[in-house]
Amino acid sequence: GKGKGKGRGKGRGKGRGKGRGKGGSGVEETGPTGDYSTYTYGSEYTYTYTFGSTEAGTDSPTDWITTKRGPIEMNLEETSLEVKTRSMLGSGDFLRVSFFKKQEIQSGNLRITFDNPPKFYIKKCMSQDKVFNIPSSDDDEKIWKMTKKGGSFIVLCNGEEVINFSISDSSIKCRNMWSESTEFVKFLFDDNASSAYRIVEMREEVEEDMEGDDDGDEMIKRKRGKGKGKARKKGQSV
Repeated sequence: GKGKGKGRGKGRGKGRGKGRGKGGSGVEETGPTGDYSTYTYGSEYTYTYTFGSTEAGTDSPTDWITTKRGPIEMNLEETSLEVKTRSMLGSGDFLRVSFFKKQEIQSGNLRITFDNPPKFYIKKCMSQDKVFNIPSSDDDEKIWKMTKKGGSFIVLCNGEEVINFSISDSSIKCRNMWSESTEFVKFLFDDNASSAYRIVEMREEVEEDMEGDDDGDEMIKRKRGKGKGKARKKGQSV
């Protein structure tokens, strides 16, 4: 990238160098600039999409697809589902998705109700809806990211983790459902909140270690997904 110290990874890399630490809330598009485009959630979380790059830790941009009914192929073990909504809190709208191994074999589900405060519910795992908090934003647009990882179902809203549901600590019925592999996802008929979706590759969480080089300069080592760990001097571009 041409910028200095861009934060990358799964919404965990904190921005460094120029242009970081901006205030405000909601989703701020801080690109495109040159051959990359960055999106900042609040003041901490920055995603960088680098066009045509094969460098470890970068993603090619994925176009948003208008929400449709019917099966959508995806592998929840290797990819995440991102959904865009514009529903207001208090509207009573629903975001409803179900994951499937086959037509009659469900491998997971989620219902978010846009009450004020919002609630979520996972069928076969919960007896009732649970209230949760979401980050404030300047408008009603929100991007939800759903991931199954390490015995948990994790949901981010505008880059901030809002649901971390432990599958391994749930009932047998719940565990059996989530243990199935996922071949496709469906937006259910009473879903009236989602406007678009996309399926993105799963990235490992960015890990940062501060080290000193031979000159005593501070170094930052990053590990990203399947790419090799890289080291750079603080403030230098990567």
